[in-house]
Amino acid sequence: MDSDFKTLLDKFYEIHNLGYVKSINNYKNGAGFTLEYHLGEYGADFPIPDYRGIELKAIRSYSYACFDLFNSGPDGKYVYPTQWLSSKYGYPDKDYKNIKIFKGDVKGNCLGKIGLFYKFSLYVDYSKKRITLVVYDWNNVLVNNEIYWDFDTLKEKLERKLSKLALIDVDRVHSSGCYYFYYEKIRFYKLKSFDIFLRLIEEGKVYLTFKTGVYKSGGKKGKFHDHGTAFKIAKPDLELLFDRIY
Repeated sequence: MDSDFKTLLDKFYEIHNLGYVKSINNYKNGAGFTLEYHLGEYGADFPIPDYRGIELKAIRSYSYACFDLFNSGPDGKYVYPTQWLSSKYGYPDKDYKNIKIFKGDVKGNCLGKIGLFYKFSLYVDYSKKRITLVVYDWNNVLVNNEIYWDFDTLKEKLERKLSKLALIDVDRVHSSGCYYFYYEKIRFYKLKSFDIFLRLIEEGKVYLTFKTGVYKSGGKKGKFHDHGTAFKIAKPDLELLFDRIY
């Protein structure tokens, strides 16, 4: 174990020994922010790892849910590819029917439906060094393959953000109108390789989630909102992409 992991381990046990600590923003999903606050890293720049080159993922201890690895918007000939995708292949928001949204998962090993009329898949194109979003109509006829993610961009983001990872198991309670978190256990991982990342996309183990919607309050209420496009993995599949070192 390297010195950065050892330093984080010592800090983790300090926080672990505090027992249940109050959420700093009183959000039920605020475990990560609260942990960063107690590590002295609250407000750190998002595109870089959270602590001494280590990305932190705080996950409910009993959850087997999927979580974000990193966000990466697509490229292509369109000026705003995700917004174009929503307007072209999305479906009306339930409250703002004039705005189309695009929410759903896309995998490399199957065709997935988003909305009523189109199916989507990911194709790892080794010749062009890109991951392509492939769009089909309901009759499985190809209608678009012009949106993509370059290998170089993805590799840089993956290795910068996730070369080292700490997964923290968290318990949460709600009492007297406040949320409290208990940081139970920590595990350390190192990234295997970008080639394995690509293989896992082909197998559907790593996949994309689109999260466009509409602002429902505030000064931008009623306007289109892109929450980001995330590459994700399920907690049980984590050791396909990472080697566990502690």
